[in-house]
Amino acid sequence: MVGKIDIVYSSSDLYAQCTGVSLLSLLHNNQDVEELNIHVIDTDISFENKKKINAIAQSFGRNINFISAKQTFENEIKSMNLKILRGAYNTYSRLKLNTWFKNLDKILVIDSDTLVVGSLKELWEIDLKDNLIAAVPEIGVYLPNNTFDDINIINLNEFYYNAGIGI
Repeated sequence: MVGKIDIVYSSSDLYAQCTGVSLLSLLHNNQDVEELNIHVIDTDISFENKKKINAIAQSFGRNINFISAKQTFENEIKSMNLKILRGAYNTYSRLKLNTWFKNLDKILVIDSDTLVVGSLKELWEIDLKDNLIAAVPEIGVYLPNNTFDDINIINLNEFYYNAGIGI
């Protein structure tokens, strides 16, 4: 039995359905986790979609902590001159995790469109040593058939990291 894992999603109404599917896969494959704390950074999820997401969690005996972040978060991101990506600013929520979760030693961030197909125990137990984050390069964006939304972001950096799952 795994003791405690803190999971963070960032979602809007545009991604609420994906968040629900990801959450269902997470909960189904991690029933052995004793305390699974699920936080959703909410940048405009409708009441109806929140009810649906909550119903999924409750069907596994879990709770969701929604963090209402739309106005303050979007204002901060706009002040940094960052562009909207795929209809929302949610991908940038990682920039504010230290503000929202300063009381936690470690969190696991899962993108709303990520299926969790197994236990997260091994991933959770990775020793980060002195590193602030763990991430992997996104190899798909370097393929010749890439249709990535903003190729300029990739060309400005030596590596582009996948934001789907991060510790």
